[in-house]
Amino acid sequence: MNLRQVLERLIAAAKGSIRQKLKAVLGLLAAALASHYCYILTWRKLRKLPPGPMPVPLLGNLLMLKSDDIAGEFLPLFKKYGPVFSFWFGNKHAVVHSDPAIDFELMVTRVDDFNARPLTELELQIIYSKGRCEGIHSSEGQQWNSVRKVLVQDLLSKKNLETRILPKTTQGARELVRYFRDKSGTVVSPRMLLKITAINASLKLILGITISYDELGVYDLQTNEWTHPKEMSESARLAFFFLKYIDSTFICLAVPNVRDVLPFPLSTITPRPGVFATFDELATERDAVWTKVIADARATRTKGSPRHWVDEILEKPRGLKDEEIIGLLMDTVIATSDTFIAFIEWMLGVVAQMPEEQRKLQAEFDRIAPDRLIDAKDQHDCTYFAAFMKEILRLYPLTPINPPRRAMVNSELGGYDVPNKSWVFQHWGAMHVRQDLWGADAHEFRPERFLNEAKEQGEQAMNTSAPNMPLNFGVFSFGKRSCPGYRLGRVSAFVQGAMLIQLYDWKLTEDSDMSRQTRLITFPKKLMCIPTYRHKIPLDDLLAKPADHAGAWF
Repeated sequence: MNLRQVLERLIAAAKGSIRQKLKAVLGLLAAALASHYCYILTWRKLRKLPPGPMPVPLLGNLLMLKSDDIAGEFLPLFKKYGPVFSFWFGNKHAVVHSDPAIDFELMVTRVDDFNARPLTELELQIIYSKGRCEGIHSSEGQQWNSVRKVLVQDLLSKKNLETRILPKTTQGARELVRYFRDKSGTVVSPRMLLKITAINASLKLILGITISYDELGVYDLQTNEWTHPKEMSESARLAFFFLKYIDSTFICLAVPNVRDVLPFPLSTITPRPGVFATFDELATERDAVWTKVIADARATRTKGSPRHWVDEILEKPRGLKDEEIIGLLMDTVIATSDTFIAFIEWMLGVVAQMPEEQRKLQAEFDRIAPDRLIDAKDQHDCTYFAAFMKEILRLYPLTPINPPRRAMVNSELGGYDVPNKSWVFQHWGAMHVRQDLWGADAHEFRPERFLNEAKEQGEQAMNTSAPNMPLNFGVFSFGKRSCPGYRLGRVSAFVQGAMLIQLYDWKLTEDSDMSRQTRLITFPKKLMCIPTYRHKIPLDDLLAKPADHAGAWF
């Protein structure tokens, strides 16, 4: 046998082997498809699940999702299946609802059945050192209870809010309106300025440090980008790191990761989303930053004289380990950023689009505080602005679809079975525009609804973390899993938003885009404004009058 014949036989044998392996792979795939389809059919037959589209093997209903805007993709399904439906993300069953009664079940009457978040790959990436602490956002059980006690009972107690936190928040709001004074009549991009305001609020509380707006650098109107100075303070470097980390976190949260929902072995061979690699690098730096912060605080603090939150926690740790302290602090930095920024941006964008609303608000502020700046104590008197804030949150919800909860046991919602480990999505974007709940003008911006027919709904949603009735209006969640910083968030947004509208007329540029930017927290896609100082009294004279924090509503 010559060399050519040997090679031909080897090639033929190889082809046969490849064909056999391909047949085996296809056979295994067919078996997996059949097995998974039987699994889904059995689930649907043995349980009373909410109605929903029929899933296909392995992929479930994933092929129905055409974009990253999951909240938008779900809207047509409510029209077809009603206020609650099932949706299969691969082999993961989910319940999606827009029903106030189910919201009340989820967050009050059956809260212990759903007091957890899905254990996704990203959640395990976000938490400190991949598993040791999930902060207040994702933790569950005793760890969640311990972290929440430190945050709610100690750091965010009513006394702390009134005497230590509110003065810092008001000072930050005044610094921002002073900065805008020098930009009066020019085009500005509020987002980065609001980011500095938000990160300063966090850094003041947590570490006792701030940065100035001058450290932002130079703004390019054409690219809508800031070029930061090469030389900057240690505080500025830390602030910009946190801002980068926060952006990366929310970008990752908005990116679908099918590895979380595909059955084995598809989950292991599917590539990770590319943005996760960037987050991995930032997470390593995050751990090093917080470890150093805590070590420095331990070495320099004086017992009985806390300088900031890190000292306060070390003074009274309630048994928290360093990993849990870090998770709590990182969650605080994240929670006080994008929600505040997006809320203020929507306020400014709406008043710039609706001059009549702007005039109504300014007339109210001029009547209540004709010769001073609006203070936190004015919340009860600014009834139209309070209604305006609620209408912003109704029609432009910061989270149209809330991060899902996870069923910890076999349970029920709305009379339907919700099996253990199912995900549950609260779709506030859909609930807030249901005409059977809000009337024929549900899609119209009308703050007066919260002064009249929806007054009780709005007040309960904004005033308490434990309402005694189902609410058509979802803002901070409620019950055990309510937002622990809802009082601080409400007051901070009131003070900052009121001052900006009290002092300036706002106008949109022609290239602004007020459509929603798809991410976990929704912003206007591009908000470019021209603020013009309007108050009859010079700003320096107004700022010279000290803020009055007495009677602030928490």
